[in-house]
Amino acid sequence: MSQRSTRMLQGSLTLLGLALSAQSPEAMRQSPAGDAGLTLRVLEDGRAAQGLDSLHSFRRVRDISDAYGTTHIRAQQYYQGLRVWGGELILRQSPQGDSEITTDALVRDLALRPEPSLGVAEVLAVAHQAVGPKAAYRVVPEVELVVLPLSRKVAKEGLRSPDNADHFVDQAQRNELAYWVHVELEDAADTRHEDLLIQAHTGEILQQWSSLHTSAQVGVGRTEYSGNVSINANSLSSGFELRDLTRAGNYTTNMGSGTTGNGTVFTNSLDDWGDNLNYNPAQPGSSKNGQTAAVDAHYGMQVTWDFLKQVLGRNGLDGAGRAIFSRVHYSSAYDNAFWSDACFCMTYGDGSLFKTLTALDVAAHEMGHGVMASTAKLNYYGESGGLNEANSDIFGTMVDFYAKGAGGAGAVIPNTGGNFTIGEQLETASFPVPLRYMYKPSLDGRSPDAWSASLGGLDVHYSSGPMNRAFYFLSQGASATTTSTSYSSYLPKGMTGLGNDKAFRIWWRAVSTKLTSTSDYLAARNGSITSARELYGANGAEEAAVWNAFAAINVGSAWTAPDTTAPVVSAKATGTLAAISFTATATDNVGVTRVDYYVDGVLKGSATATPYTYAWDSTTVANGSHALVAKAADAAGNLGTSASVSFSVANPPKDTTAPVISAKATGTAGSIAFTATATDNVGVTRVDYYVDGVLKGSATASPYTYAWDSTTVANGTHALVAKAADAAGNLGTSASVAFTVTNKDTTAPVVSAQASGTAGSITFTATATDKVGVTRVDYYVDGVLKGSATASPYTYAFSSTTVADGTHTLVAKAVDAAGNLGTSASVSFTVSNTPSTTYNEVENNNSVATANAVPDTATTIKGAISTGSDLDTFAIRLVAGKSLQITLTCPPGTMYGLALVGQSATAGLRGATLVCGSSVERDNPADGKWARRATSSTQVLTIPP
Repeated sequence: MSQRSTRMLQGSLTLLGLALSAQSPEAMRQSPAGDAGLTLRVLEDGRAAQGLDSLHSFRRVRDISDAYGTTHIRAQQYYQGLRVWGGELILRQSPQGDSEITTDALVRDLALRPEPSLGVAEVLAVAHQAVGPKAAYRVVPEVELVVLPLSRKVAKEGLRSPDNADHFVDQAQRNELAYWVHVELEDAADTRHEDLLIQAHTGEILQQWSSLHTSAQVGVGRTEYSGNVSINANSLSSGFELRDLTRAGNYTTNMGSGTTGNGTVFTNSLDDWGDNLNYNPAQPGSSKNGQTAAVDAHYGMQVTWDFLKQVLGRNGLDGAGRAIFSRVHYSSAYDNAFWSDACFCMTYGDGSLFKTLTALDVAAHEMGHGVMASTAKLNYYGESGGLNEANSDIFGTMVDFYAKGAGGAGAVIPNTGGNFTIGEQLETASFPVPLRYMYKPSLDGRSPDAWSASLGGLDVHYSSGPMNRAFYFLSQGASATTTSTSYSSYLPKGMTGLGNDKAFRIWWRAVSTKLTSTSDYLAARNGSITSARELYGANGAEEAAVWNAFAAINVGSAWTAPDTTAPVVSAKATGTLAAISFTATATDNVGVTRVDYYVDGVLKGSATATPYTYAWDSTTVANGSHALVAKAADAAGNLGTSASVSFSVANPPKDTTAPVISAKATGTAGSIAFTATATDNVGVTRVDYYVDGVLKGSATASPYTYAWDSTTVANGTHALVAKAADAAGNLGTSASVAFTVTNKDTTAPVVSAQASGTAGSITFTATATDKVGVTRVDYYVDGVLKGSATASPYTYAFSSTTVADGTHTLVAKAVDAAGNLGTSASVSFTVSNTPSTTYNEVENNNSVATANAVPDTATTIKGAISTGSDLDTFAIRLVAGKSLQITLTCPPGTMYGLALVGQSATAGLRGATLVCGSSVERDNPADGKWARRATSSTQVLTIPP
């Protein structure tokens, strides 16, 4: 059934039932993985191991395969069918089919009901008020009901002055049922994309943020920022259009200063585009035809597409070859460019402070947001938002190097041609500086150079600064000169960079296979370290560079070479007979963490503190000569092994005599005592009592008596066996002893029932007797429980209007104190509620013009709102003095709005809330007129599920 359905009764009186529920974005916009394999068997089967119960499920979001044949599978966590915000994991699957979870961002210990108090219409009203739009929404707002975990960063215990990102952990606070709402406004007066998380019961706005991601003919394109370039256009009978048939049909459109729609594709009579001039109609000497901006945007798509394919082996921004397009000349003097997931397109303004915003690094920056939308999908707020924005800066910079240093060809990103500033080509006299400085973000006056605990509270364009700088250090290195712009006080000795190509491949692998939507800076560091190891091996220069680059922005510690020196250890064994002590002397440059003792190659025990002594029970091995070896581990995981030391064991022979035991059972119904007589040469330590082979209890001291509740087994004959253990571990077993249990009541109550009464109300009465007493009588009508009585005379008043007129069957069931059940004979009774002129709804007319006519004689309307998505209309006329009762039954799990509409604008209605399963009455006064209401003749009533 459709989740958005309507139904209506209209005429002199109109009822409108409106069912609304949110749709998951996964249902609206399928991921590249499609529907196949949404349930990951390996995860569903292993939920318990992940700390999840059967209320959790997974959906496969997308896969990325790398050059090594490994597939990285992203999965989204769901709880009772609702998406868990940030609940994700990444599963790595080898070419051989082995699976391993590499990123675990699952949310555990969830316990909340999935039913909201607010409907979608109410939540959209809250969002509308919070956003305060000045124009109409560009597209219908998206709404999804989600489970929202809330947490905060707290310092790890034991730290005096926590200041590094590695000093903090996320502490869970609570979980909320919330609506996620996404709205888009694109108007000259109001261009915004806003996201909100709204509490589903109270309407409180839990989070709100801007999600506006800012920041086959070959012809000649005369760009403003990249000189004259070759661009791919499409040949038409009348000329050419800016549509690239060699790259999925990507195209560029002219918005003509408009803000609605997607504009028109640029066309030209010649395959020669642009004039190398900035487009500013108000400025003399600027481009007048507007093509130059289109050429820059078109060229930006072309180079970025090739960069993804040739450097990363990726087919387009989403990995599935989906076409993209660019919209230029958006609005008037608009000082921004932005990416939209909804249209999968870039939009560029012509600027007022800036030149036209189609510079190559800006264009690639926006397309970086498109790539992010189909990989980690980092949220656009908090630390994850800063990482999202930094990723686009990194993409824009690397595409710029690739285009200008490598001519947009080949599989390697060069170290020449580009620079590490963003938007420097947009500079004007009004704004004569770049938008961002990756090598030292604070040069813009607002972005921090390093991580701090307050970073997540900044605008994402500023919280991106530390990650931009870390990437610069990873690629180009850091200086040890304090006056250098690439110096970091967190890494005063500086570092050597890896170059653009290696640095970007490490970052890309982290984004595409390690990070999830809620990843923070520490997660970015850890994901980058793992990626460096996977690409270039552990403990190499690449891994060391990642450690140092993040340490330079105050995220984690700097790299220290692994310790490879094993501890020096010697061992000895001392003692007599059963008790022997093992002692070792162990030294190491970084400290010994543990000494393990092996006897004849089998681990016997460990010591973790000097003098590394372990007391050992030698009776666990045979008498004779044995070999002791001690192994010491240091803090770095190195292992040192002592020489083999011989020692002898000569313990007396072991006792093998089992206890002698006999058993008996005595007592009365309900309580029985088990008693045993047990003797042994070294003493009895315990007697265990088994009934029918099941352990019932134990006794540890003579006379070895155990009191037992015999009501835990059925009446009848049972077998008792006692087992006695001695101090040497030998076990003696008594003969089987039979005993009888007779203590449970099994007699069911005797019960009879009758039904009496008049139309509308019927009384059920039962007579019930039992030897241990009746506790309750339940009444069933046509097999459905209608009510209960707990005291004689066991009477229950029943509203017969809840069943149809006609003959029905009554059965009474009585329960006694022992849980036995007695059932009465079936009793027939008749329901005939009068007067009862009932009209049953006719579904699916789907038209106001063909409304179903309800007879004037109808006094009651009964019916169930169907599961169809049609619009049902019914015409009702109320004559003077007439009353009408309307009863609705709603499908579970839905929210309905009920509208009562009068025949004319002056006709008023009296409001009442109609809850599913209950009724509302309407009457017409004797004078035949409705009570008047000045404002409106329509009333909307909310019906909860």
